Amino acid sequence: MSSSSKKLKPTTHDRVAARRRWKLVRSHVRLGRWAAVGASTASSCVRLATRDIFATALASPHPAWRTTVGQIRAHLLSLFGADHCLLHISTPDAGLLEFDGHHLVPSVRPTRGGLLTRAIATRHPVHVPSVSTSAFQPAIDGVEGHFLRSYVAVPFPTATLTVPFAVELFNPTVGALVIDDWLRVLTDDDDSLRHPLAIYTHLAARLAAAAFLHPPLPHDPPPPSSAEMQMHRATTLLHAIAGVDRCRVYAVDHAMHTLWACFPTTALLLGPTSLAATVASTKQPAIIVTWSPDPRWSPGMDHTGDLDVASLLCLPLLGNATAAPSVGVAQLVQSTRGFSSADVVACEILCEHVGAALATFLASEVVARAAAQTRMLSQLSALPWPADGSGDNLMPVVAAMEAIGRQFMHADDCRIVLHGATHHLPPGVSPVAAAPCLTQCVFDVGVAHSVLHSHQPVNVPYTTLADGSVGALLVVPVLDTDGLDVLGVVCCAHKAFHAVRPYFDMHDELLGRGLARIVSLGLMRHAHQRHAHALVLFLLRMASAPTLRELVDDMDRSAADILHADRVQLCLVHNGALVMGGGGRIHDGLPTAVAASGEPLFLLAGDAPSHPEFHAAVDGASVLALPILSRDRTVLAVLHAVHGSKPFLPQDADTAQLLAAHTASTLERLAWDAIGHDGVAAALTQTQLRLIETCATTAASVPPSPPFTPPGSGHDGDGPDVLAPLRTLAFNPFDESKDSLVTHVLHIFHGFHLHTHFRIGLHTLKRFVVAVKDQYRNVPYHNFLHAFTTLHVTFVIVVEQPSALLELRDVLALYVGAMCHDMNHNGRTNDFHIKTRTATALLYNDQSVLENMHAAHCFDTLRRPGHNVLENASSADYMYIRKSIIRVILATDMQFHAPMVEQMTRRFQRGTFQPETDKELLLNAIVHSADIANPTLPTPLHARWSTELMREFNAQYEEEIALGVPPNAYMSAKIDSPDQARMNIGFIDVFCLPLWRIMDSFLDGLGPCIDNIDRNRQYWAARAADVT
Repeated sequence: MSSSSKKLKPTTHDRVAARRRWKLVRSHVRLGRWAAVGASTASSCVRLATRDIFATALASPHPAWRTTVGQIRAHLLSLFGADHCLLHISTPDAGLLEFDGHHLVPSVRPTRGGLLTRAIATRHPVHVPSVSTSAFQPAIDGVEGHFLRSYVAVPFPTATLTVPFAVELFNPTVGALVIDDWLRVLTDDDDSLRHPLAIYTHLAARLAAAAFLHPPLPHDPPPPSSAEMQMHRATTLLHAIAGVDRCRVYAVDHAMHTLWACFPTTALLLGPTSLAATVASTKQPAIIVTWSPDPRWSPGMDHTGDLDVASLLCLPLLGNATAAPSVGVAQLVQSTRGFSSADVVACEILCEHVGAALATFLASEVVARAAAQTRMLSQLSALPWPADGSGDNLMPVVAAMEAIGRQFMHADDCRIVLHGATHHLPPGVSPVAAAPCLTQCVFDVGVAHSVLHSHQPVNVPYTTLADGSVGALLVVPVLDTDGLDVLGVVCCAHKAFHAVRPYFDMHDELLGRGLARIVSLGLMRHAHQRHAHALVLFLLRMASAPTLRELVDDMDRSAADILHADRVQLCLVHNGALVMGGGGRIHDGLPTAVAASGEPLFLLAGDAPSHPEFHAAVDGASVLALPILSRDRTVLAVLHAVHGSKPFLPQDADTAQLLAAHTASTLERLAWDAIGHDGVAAALTQTQLRLIETCATTAASVPPSPPFTPPGSGHDGDGPDVLAPLRTLAFNPFDESKDSLVTHVLHIFHGFHLHTHFRIGLHTLKRFVVAVKDQYRNVPYHNFLHAFTTLHVTFVIVVEQPSALLELRDVLALYVGAMCHDMNHNGRTNDFHIKTRTATALLYNDQSVLENMHAAHCFDTLRRPGHNVLENASSADYMYIRKSIIRVILATDMQFHAPMVEQMTRRFQRGTFQPETDKELLLNAIVHSADIANPTLPTPLHARWSTELMREFNAQYEEEIALGVPPNAYMSAKIDSPDQARMNIGFIDVFCLPLWRIMDSFLDGLGPCIDNIDRNRQYWAARAADVT
């Protein structure tokens, strides 16, 4: 290659010239870039640069010093069109440092005695328009590699550091007049001069110093939310750069006319008359200085009473759309000095970012709360209301709804207060009169009146509640489907401490309305289900009513709920008058008119008083009166329903017609039963009239219910002849038919007059007993004979006790539990079901598998129409009896035997028995003792039961072998073998005798049981010796 083709190596002078040309081009490119953004003036360029440095500072929690200082240097080069710029930053650890755009090194220029040294010492800037003057010394003030024409040195002193920041500009091209004007403003004490370039350099100096000082955060670290983190960073910069001692961000809720403190999170509210509210509405900032009176401000206003306020700055936060209403207000406080022009600009720029972050935060909150609303409504819709309407206690469902309301509405207290029945207010109660019953919530009667009258929610962000506490309150009415009646209220009070807002806003009100609507729909559905369920049960009872007397009594007792009436009576036509169920006679009023005409009257909407036959003592404001006709149109009776304050609904009239038709059908059936199926149809009406006459003449003399006395005292209705065979343990069920055993069960229930006290219909009781009998399987041991024996022994125990020991509801629970304790038993043990993983074991999670199944079958049978022996018990008695039945059945699981005996040993002492705490244990012990009472029976009967049990054990053992599961060895014992004798001896010694000795020590009349146990043990011991 020739020498002419080689590139010549550039000289040092060429490199310096090229670098100068490149820097000049770069400066022009920067200025062009600022102009392209839209800055048509120098002021716009400076404002863009100011926003730029703050945007960079907010991009990370602690931006690196190189990023901050490098950006400031780049701005200065562009704004002044300088060739070179040196920044001098004073740090507490390393002293004065110099940054040239690449390296940060200790600064030696201030020690040379040049122009920079003079500027720092005098704390005044130095401007040399031309370096040809004697003031500029190139060896001291110049920089290597730069041809200098002009020079500027500017110190930025503060009160804490003499000169924390200084700038040297070389060859600025903006012109001497611009620079002189800038330097004049920097040294002017009049802070009213708002020169953009001066403000920028002041803020840049503070930001550069802050990058090295790392000021402590003024607040605890916020949650890791991007919007809250942005507000937190802005607050940190306000503290470091503008000297703000406290920054509080209020979000504006335009719908509630309220401002709430969202950062830092505090439970503070501002009303529409506050200074912050004025700033939010006008979108104009407000500056308050305490040494200058201002009519807009008074000390302690807007929650500033805990601060020393020297100056207060309120800035509107406009979010991302400046034309939209304010999203919030920033409240900035300085405690020692006033806000300077630079401080105000810094606060305005930073609060633009705060407003954008607040708008993002509020938007994300809207999305999150919409999702929460969907989840809340989904959970509320999934709550299990009583499917058949038979459950009277809605508290579990209401409590679940209250818990969901507290969770999603972030309320400390959420209550659903219901009043009235189903879809009507209580009879004769107006909304105003119902208000006191709603004050179970934590609000006063005035609020209740407002809700009940207006049917609109009451939402108060901050108020004094009835219990004396102060907080937010939201009350939403629960309206019926027509919006006419208030069924109750949803009351939420006291926002939870973790809630984003310290009050209930419109979204919470929307959630409250949704909750109230679902409560209303649930109540209406439950009411309709209850109505349909009650109607079906009533019609079934009517179809099986054995006598007209029972039909009349049932109508008087049950039809009012079905028709939503105050009173319903079946009045029998007899001797020109109407005879009521209690024996009273009606000679006037609308039912008499219906009996005479044979035409129904439907006066639904309170217009009964206008009828000429109306009688105030008999009728009400709304009346349904329907004749009960025979086949030849003879009026036999009148169905009379009355409501005093509410109108009847059209569906109530339809239901009344259905009841009247079924009543006529039942009367006809009773007449056919009386004359026989071979009778003559012509005699049907006469027979019905005779039945009515018999019932009417005996209505006034119904015998009272017999008192509670133990059977056999000479006062019980069944008489000693019926119960005599059942008083002895020698009663042998193997000698009786199953139908005969059913009769004995009925005698046991009648012995204590349970059917009278709990109003159990005779046919209902018999249907229940027969249904229970039919559900016992044909297995050797756990069959209906074993159930009867358990009931029989329970009866023997109970009949010997003093009447003060047990209540009638205890006796009923004992009898039902004993009779049902092994329902549907398949002759296999719990262990077998668990080992073979049967469906029953899986259903009950291997916990008391059979016992849980028996209890479930018991109450499933009670749910059948016409089988519920507890349907007329009071709510309190029903819950007590139900719990007791379940407990006594579960207590028959042998795994609870040892703990039961241990508890009985400690608690069953004569004279120390506590009914409140020991009654449950006593009931469980009675049924469990009766369940394992075979050794207490006479020896022949006991031996028979032992044989049947061995047969069942042997069958299970063989099945376990066939299925390949580990068998229970003791079940392989053969009948009449030594193993059988040893098994019985062991059972008596370990299980039976210890339990029955405790029972005998506490209860009366169990001596024969202990004697039989001793005799049976001797029997098995002799058998074991004989076989051996």
